Parts: sequence; structure tokens; C-alpha cells
Amino acid sequence: MGQSSSVWHRSVTYWHVRWDYFSCRQAYHLGNRPLRSDYFQDSFDPDRLKLFFDPEDDRAACDFPYLDAGVFLATSRAAVPMMDRFSRSCRVYAISVQEVPFHLFICHHVMPGFNWERSDCERFKSSGRISRVKRFALQPGFTSDRDVFRLEGDSAISYQVLTSDSFRKGYELNALTGLIFLPVISS
Repeated sequence: MGQSSSVWHRSVTYWHVRWDYFSCRQAYHLGNRPLRSDYFQDSFDPDRLKLFFDPEDDRAACDFPYLDAGVFLATSRAAVPMMDRFSRSCRVYAISVQEVPFHLFICHHVMPGFNWERSDCERFKSSGRISRVKRFALQPGFTSDRDVFRLEGDSAISYQVLTSDSFRKGYELNALTGLIFLPVISS
């Protein structure tokens, strides 16, 4: 769980974060599920979330169970050592899931930098819009002073989270679980 790809490992500056859906259990909504865009509204109210873990889900509990793209649900074990990395780019909420404390980090820092020519994307046949980014690439000279951020673009781009190598190293140093880091093409 939570392994980073070995491709370009020594020279990667940024990583695309994916959740380990296959190995880790995920959080579910009890009742109405917010739209993905609801999380990113200034008016978002985390007290309205009613989350639970399926007791019959036999996947492992992990530090970052999946909730939604662009949104990190983190155990206290993960939130404490990673708080500084999240706090400059995310709204932070203390919540509970079935009376267990968690932190919710919603990445609000969105910036330009998506490289349309070098990224590998799938498109909807009907509209030509991007349906999925298989590999992210950044514009030449791209830099960010944030450890967690999103890129401007279609929703398939803008709801995805990228992190710095410092974030990935902190994750690995603390032996956290639930995330997968895919290399981002830069320069």
C-alpha cells in the first residue's frame, strides 16, 4: 500500500496522488452524498457529512481512506505529521467517522501549469473534453511553493491533486498508507 512508482524516482519533483482503492477500505456517505464540487465551495459545511465504513468491507484500514477526488480524509496518525504540508493549501476540518477522529483536508490551492501537449489524456468521444488524465505533465519551468495543489483545467484535471516530493518523502518517512504516488512529467 502507498507505494510510489519507481519510474523517474530520483528526479521527480512532483507527484500525482491516487488513492489505493484496491487495498484500502473507503469511507461512504450515509444519506445524501455531496457533489464533488460542493467540497470546494466556501460555504461547505463538514458537519453535514455523515460518513461510515462498511463493516463487511474486508480491505485494510489505512491512514488515508478514499472519500473523493481533491479531498483527503486522514487518521490522526497521518494528520499530525503531515499538517504543515496540508495547511498552506487546504481547508482543514476535524471530523469524526463512527466516533473515531479524522481530519478532512480539502485542497483549495489551484494554479496554472497543466501541459496539454505532454500529458496523456483520454477524451469523451461525444464532446472531446478530457475524461481522464493518465499521466500529468507540467509546463516547462513550473514551480510551486506548496506541497499540495491542483491544476486549472477541465474537472478531470482540476479535481486531481499533485504533491511535492517533500510531501511524498514525509508520507514515506512516517510509514503512512492509503496513497499511491505517480510521477509527474516536468521540465
